[in-house]
Amino acid sequence: MLFVAGVQCSHAGCSKNALSKRLCHAHGGGSQCSQPGCSKYAVSKGLCIRHGGGNHCSQPGCSKLVKSKGLCSAHGGLERCSHAGCSKYAISKSLCRTHGGNIQCSHPGCCSYARSKGLCSEHGGGNRCSQPGCQKLAKRMGLCYAHGGVKRCSHPGCSKPSRTKGLCCTHGGDNRYSHPGCSKLVVSNHLSATHGEVSLNATE
Repeated sequence: MLFVAGVQCSHAGCSKNALSKRLCHAHGGGSQCSQPGCSKYAVSKGLCIRHGGGNHCSQPGCSKLVKSKGLCSAHGGLERCSHAGCSKYAISKSLCRTHGGNIQCSHPGCCSYARSKGLCSEHGGGNRCSQPGCQKLAKRMGLCYAHGGVKRCSHPGCSKPSRTKGLCCTHGGDNRYSHPGCSKLVVSNHLSATHGEVSLNATE
């Protein structure tokens, strides 16, 4: 879904970002994927990302979306931090957040990081949920968490958010520990806190 940068929905009383035709999703902006049976929003060529919309990486065999220079992030489409020895991605000024590449909110007296338009989420930065009357940040498909902006667990009858493999935590959507008989969630190295993977600051 493509937002029209800096353009507000033209519907009376609406302050959300416009998708197309100067309207937000709730008021008729944007278009649906033309693939039969698909209800996702078209990104380009009348298709959603899953069905071929958007620009794809030029690396042979790669179907990921382009970040820049015709390449995805994995194949060099994102600039790396210029600080010596740092391999993180640059945010601005060729630096990562750790080394000063963050952009601070332009609202007077605010020290938070800007999300978009030079503002943090509290002061108007970021894309808002397209559900009428909702001012929460959009997660995906122009919707916030509460209004369906997250993928739900594919287990029948479950409405929890999915974690991995299309499943929620309860139904196996997270890594479980490899210690025999343990069903707790993984912390690191395939082991739980109970089985040795949490360091405590002990006083000798």
